[in-house]
Amino acid sequence: MYIAAASIGAVLGGLFLVGAVVTIGMYILAWYDHVNFCNEADCPGWRRKIRPFFIVLGVAMENLAMFVSLVTYPFRFYLDRLPLRVADDGKYPVLCVHGWGMASHAFIPIRLMLGRMGYRNIFSITVRPVTAPVEVLAGKVANRIDEVLEKTGAEKVTLITHSMGGVLARYALKNLGAAGKVDKVITLGGPHMGSRVAVMCPVGRNTLQFTYKSAMNRELAKDGGLTPGGASYTSIYSMFDNAVLPPDSSDLGPNAKNLLVPWHGHVALLYSPWVLRHIADEMRGA
Repeated sequence: MYIAAASIGAVLGGLFLVGAVVTIGMYILAWYDHVNFCNEADCPGWRRKIRPFFIVLGVAMENLAMFVSLVTYPFRFYLDRLPLRVADDGKYPVLCVHGWGMASHAFIPIRLMLGRMGYRNIFSITVRPVTAPVEVLAGKVANRIDEVLEKTGAEKVTLITHSMGGVLARYALKNLGAAGKVDKVITLGGPHMGSRVAVMCPVGRNTLQFTYKSAMNRELAKDGGLTPGGASYTSIYSMFDNAVLPPDSSDLGPNAKNLLVPWHGHVALLYSPWVLRHIADEMRGA
């Protein structure tokens, strides 16, 4: 019993340490980026807006969110199978699309909230392989949308996405036949014009596609590509995001509702009560 408890403690401690290293390392990159690319001419008074207490709190919450995400990862093998039965809840089905390196487990708090709101047809997708190009991963999202509509008999689906998932959704709506099949798209921390941090992780072609203002991002944004497919769009993001640099890459422009939340790290967006309230409001059409 003692050995088992010690082993579990060691695993959890290791996961917490991994989360801390990743979180702090990414915030070091974010700070470097901010200092070098956000000067007084572009961001007047940004140094005066620094609040040490909230910085420490934000980093701590992001570390905790990263730890929870790592611990709950195995649940994705079950969540990918849900719902086991389709129910008539009078609402559009929901499809959750995760970010790079994540999986369907990332949406556990969002799923629980939607369940309390009466949603019964909540679907997920875990897009793999993680190294595949955007067009391949977006194709899987487009196919999943068709599967959800076929299973439920609904006319449209609602997409809730995190990080890369938002870009995959837009790509599917613009280029892969998903236009007209989606009612609304809610993106959390979507790198819609890419991120300068992507170049630090050149694993597979898609990370290079996600570099800031890459050819893929610029081409996708053309001709209404920021908000394609006839859906309504909401982008929820934070200027404290440690993965989307610059953070305003998440802004979807004048044809979307862009909601800014303070002191939220990239993964913390998935667990924040503040963000959950915004999602609930958007699902109600507020």
